[in-house]
Amino acid sequence: MKKVGIVTIYRNNKNFGGLLQAYALIKTVEKCGCKAEVFDYVQGGLSYKLHRFQNLGFHRTMQYFKNKLITELNYRKHPDVHRGVLLRNKRLHDFEVSLPHSAPVGDAEVTQLAARYDCLIAGSDQIWNPGLWNPVMFLDIDGFKGCRFSYAASMGRDRLTAREASFLRKHIKSLDAVSVREESAGRIISSVTGKSVLTVCDPTCLLNTDEWSQFAVRPNGVPDDFVFSFFLGENKNVKSAVYSHFKDKLPVVTIPHLQTGYKAEDEQYSDIKLYDVGCREWVWLILNARYIFTDSFHGTAFSVNLGRNFFSFPKGSKNDKQSINSRLTDLLDMCSLKERFVDDISLFEEKLEMCSGDAAASENFNLFKTNSFDFLRGMLEHSETVTYETAAE
Repeated sequence: MKKVGIVTIYRNNKNFGGLLQAYALIKTVEKCGCKAEVFDYVQGGLSYKLHRFQNLGFHRTMQYFKNKLITELNYRKHPDVHRGVLLRNKRLHDFEVSLPHSAPVGDAEVTQLAARYDCLIAGSDQIWNPGLWNPVMFLDIDGFKGCRFSYAASMGRDRLTAREASFLRKHIKSLDAVSVREESAGRIISSVTGKSVLTVCDPTCLLNTDEWSQFAVRPNGVPDDFVFSFFLGENKNVKSAVYSHFKDKLPVVTIPHLQTGYKAEDEQYSDIKLYDVGCREWVWLILNARYIFTDSFHGTAFSVNLGRNFFSFPKGSKNDKQSINSRLTDLLDMCSLKERFVDDISLFEEKLEMCSGDAAASENFNLFKTNSFDFLRGMLEHSETVTYETAAE
């Protein structure tokens, strides 16, 4: 049985979607007759931190530290919220360590660990976000003789600087095949490197409704009929619009204070605030909500894959360049579900009335999933006969 190592964003990943994509990719690789585990590469040290802040730039680095300070001060003012966030983080950590994974290794042990595997996969999620770039994320590991390819890697960007393009061109050579999650990332990589790039679906879409239903667990305190409002960004106006529309009609369930820490609006625009939830409970909420409203890529991907009644929103303000989420629009275009994207809150009520039932993705999406699985299975089945000319260039 071939042994496969998956390099992804794993350690201390307090993100439902990030952990679920790792779980789904492991399960799908196992379906292909291989043994899979997370290649637990730990980026650290001063050089990594300097590289990350260099990629962020001065203003975004200052904003990062400002947000951390504000979050800490807010937690001191609201200790009950802080306790809730710590409980949720523990649930996510427990799921993280339950996934098959290697012992954690740093740069010095990477080559030794890689030798244990017949094949390495980079992905999925924003493993190729320039803020996280490192040769290991591109499987550029000296001495590795097995097959290496990316599956549904994402950049979370729609453009690169000249320095980033140079880094990409140098390190992507090690891969025998390149697949990405968004067409926008594929266009960037092809234009910079000249490589052929395939767009594939997120790993979570490779598991079907029955498989996710068996995985899901009902959280405590949630009624049979409810609205799930799941937002990572600020999106105060959207949260307010959702809550106002369903007030006195259906309870609005939220998982509050995500990503950027304490948000005052998360205390206002919610009937039921959940903290004691992990990945299994999150999937149950997607499966059972009457409506889902989200700015999350994986909130959208699960809703599409499971045929739920959902609406997606840009993350952040409309004029904020960082909120331009090609990940969402690429996915919805593929599924012929563009009407489910609400980029103008003034159209919220109209959209809600127009799309009143569960979303049905196009046949193109089902074919897309089939082709994605075939690519993954094909790379794993034929990994022993893959040539390595690109790695030697």
